[in-house]
Amino acid sequence: FGWVCTGGSAMYAYQGNTGVFASLLTLNGYQKLPSGLIRQWGVVTTDANGLATATLPIAFTTSQLQAGVTYSNGSRNSICPQVAGLTTTQISLFASLSTTGAAAAGAQLKWFAEGF
Repeated sequence: FGWVCTGGSAMYAYQGNTGVFASLLTLNGYQKLPSGLIRQWGVVTTDANGLATATLPIAFTTSQLQAGVTYSNGSRNSICPQVAGLTTTQISLFASLSTTGAAAAGAQLKWFAEGF
């Protein structure tokens, strides 16, 4: 069993980026699902203190649920990325060196967040 929509005005709710499946499929983007769940993702680079804050592509209207982050440069394998905070409009990240705990400046981080 699955969704089948073959035509008619009912399809308008599911077409393009304005319906229940609205999306922004770019490097910093999102996907809305019919259940109301919103998945968002993006890339940021940490500052001299190992910190980075990103504004979410769209705000969560009710609540943020969870977030995650990975290190994406590939040239330094001793980076520990962490989610420092998540609100309905922003995600805050921190990256440190796993060997010393010092801030990792210039680390490129890929993040995701989910909410509704």
